[in-house]
Amino acid sequence: MHAEPITVTENVTVGETVKLLAEKRFRSIPVVNGDGKMLGQFGVSNILKLAIPASASPEGGMSSANFMNDSIEDLQRRLADDWNKSVGDYCDNDTQTLAPEDSLTRTIMCIASGNQDNIPVVDPDSDNLVGIISYWDVLDHLLAEIK
Repeated sequence: MHAEPITVTENVTVGETVKLLAEKRFRSIPVVNGDGKMLGQFGVSNILKLAIPASASPEGGMSSANFMNDSIEDLQRRLADDWNKSVGDYCDNDTQTLAPEDSLTRTIMCIASGNQDNIPVVDPDSDNLVGIISYWDVLDHLLAEIK
């Protein structure tokens, strides 16, 4: 577990968060409030959802967008529309988390579900983010004795 993960606060802009994700090559980043309480995660999938038309998103109910021929400029314009808005408005707040005392088996089950590339570790008493575990951390732990 990384005990001091890089995070953004809910009032940081989408644009600043996108730049941080690109710079660090993260797929997602935890979003916390000013007190360190875990609010959710924002990542590449959130960015892509902002670029496509709302009606074409999975939440919009459309199962196929084959008839849409948006240009890169169209996609960039949609993303730019939200560039200066707060990332807290767009983070996924249904993020699966672990508690510090959770077992390695539970951790592996969470990572293996394929829904997240990293799992925030949250103190169950305060809801504060205390760390993060990536799939690389799990693999390193699993392979340590096999090598």
